[in-house]
Amino acid sequence: MFLDALLVCMMIRAVMSWLGLDDGNGFARVIYAITDTLTLPVRTLFDRFGWFEGSPVDVPFIVTVVILALLSFACSF
Repeated sequence: MFLDALLVCMMIRAVMSWLGLDDGNGFARVIYAITDTLTLPVRTLFDRFGWFEGSPVDVPFIVTVVILALLSFACSF
């Protein structure tokens, strides 16, 4: 259940990004704070090894979503 809520936050952030919404309001700041905390370890790993540098796609974000989805699926059994 908790992992599903985190996945929902990640999807909300993705939609906010596509719509060009910034972190100007309180709701957006909360979503960005939650998702930045989740993506930071993956982003740090990618930066350390130089993976996908200069890519227009936020690959660490996608990898974080996949990891959360796999964990959520594994915990549902």
